[in-house]
Amino acid sequence: MLLQQAVPSHVIRPNRSRIQALFVNLTDNPESLQSGVLTSAADPLLGDAIAQTLRAPAAQRERIFTGLVGGIEAFMATQPQERPWTCTMFRGTDGSAIFRGGVGHSLVIDPCGHLWRARSYEDFATTYTFVGNTCEIDTLTPLYAQMREYRPKQPAASAAVEPGFVLEVELVAQYPK
Repeated sequence: MLLQQAVPSHVIRPNRSRIQALFVNLTDNPESLQSGVLTSAADPLLGDAIAQTLRAPAAQRERIFTGLVGGIEAFMATQPQERPWTCTMFRGTDGSAIFRGGVGHSLVIDPCGHLWRARSYEDFATTYTFVGNTCEIDTLTPLYAQMREYRPKQPAASAAVEPGFVLEVELVAQYPK
C-alpha cells in the first residue's frame, strides 16, 4: 500500500491489455511504423561518393573522396533547414585518411586504398592533447579488425553491367589477412 501512495495519481500505470493491443496493431500494419531517426539530404550524396570512390583506382581514392566530401559540405551549408553535416579529416598513425562525421561514424581509407566504415570512438586507439580548457585529438590508430570494409557489390551473373560500374556497396566484416 505504501508503494501505491508514493506514486502520484497523475502517473499512468501500464495496462497489459492496452500494450498487447498496441503491439498487435503495429505488427499487423507495418506501414504504420515510422523511424524516429532523422535523415539528411547528405545521406544519398555520401552513398554516391563512396560508390564513386570505390570505382577509382586505389591510389586515387583519398584525393577523390576528399573532393567529394568537400562538395557535400558545401552543398549542405546552403541547406539551413537540414541538420548540420560536417566531416573532419585526420591522418592515422599508419598513414590512413580518416574522415570523421558528426554523428559518431567515420570512414577510413587505409594506405592500400581500402575503404572502411568505423565507429568514431570504439574503432580507434586515440590519444588526446589538452591545452587550456580544450581537448583535441592527437593521434588515431585504426583498429581494422573491428571495422567493416566497403567493397563494390558483385553484380549477378545475369546482369549486364558496364565494366567497373558499382551497382551497390556492400560491407564486409573482417580486414583481409
